[in-house]
Amino acid sequence: MNPGPVGVRRAVRPSGQPDTAVKNAEPGFVRFGVLGPVVVMAADGECMPLPAQKMRILVAALVTSGGRPLSADHLTDALWNGDPPASAHKNLHQYVHRLRAHLARCGLTERLVRGPSGYLLRVYPGELDADRFHTLAGEGRAARARGELGSAEHAFADALSMWRGDALADVRSSMMLSDAAHGLTESRLGVIEEYVDVELRMGHHTLVIPELAQLVMAHPFRERMREFQMLALYASGRKADALAAYQECRLVLARELGIDPGPALNAVLAAIMGNDDRELAPRLSRSR
Repeated sequence: MNPGPVGVRRAVRPSGQPDTAVKNAEPGFVRFGVLGPVVVMAADGECMPLPAQKMRILVAALVTSGGRPLSADHLTDALWNGDPPASAHKNLHQYVHRLRAHLARCGLTERLVRGPSGYLLRVYPGELDADRFHTLAGEGRAARARGELGSAEHAFADALSMWRGDALADVRSSMMLSDAAHGLTESRLGVIEEYVDVELRMGHHTLVIPELAQLVMAHPFRERMREFQMLALYASGRKADALAAYQECRLVLARELGIDPGPALNAVLAAIMGNDDRELAPRLSRSR
């Protein structure tokens, strides 16, 4: 399996074991990291830890704003979870001053500016790891659409290798960042699914089974993960295990959510029960 299920293994890394460095597609290119603990990188690629959590929250709020300035009130709400102290604006100015000094030590002078609409942290294309992740994922989708499965596999694996742990892992105490963290997490899971889909189409059925076992355990309500697990098991000659995986999913959904499996998962079940290789062939193009 070349380059191997790097993205899947990275995706199921225990949340308490993040990498310590941002994985750059080009050395020194990524300068801000949110796909894990919040980090700022110096020009030589060295990680420059932010000394205080409030500074990390400030950076996270600014770099996930989509290039929009954020008002002082918005930032104080993010810093103090909607219950800022009377001195909040004064304290914010101090954090901004300290962050500017930290950015300058990283070679990022004149990045944090204040205008009529609020504060803006200038982030140029490719400098945010989340942007790089989305770019690589887009390249993977384009390659898959062209039928270039090997290129798609590499692009998806590179995208997933950008992750160092849970999104915004060390600033989740800020409720105002929860939507950003959730959105990034959903994007990651979607790319994992796209990556596994390509792996199955390339015939890497047996090699992805261990990772899929971890993925369905970590995300028991994502039926597409279970579809992939069933397909991989069936294509590896383990039909009984594929059917058992369906039953396990059905029981979990009924017990925890009070629902039945959806049409897509049931269609895979029917094809496997009927040994309908013609139906499954488009998803297992180099199958048994």
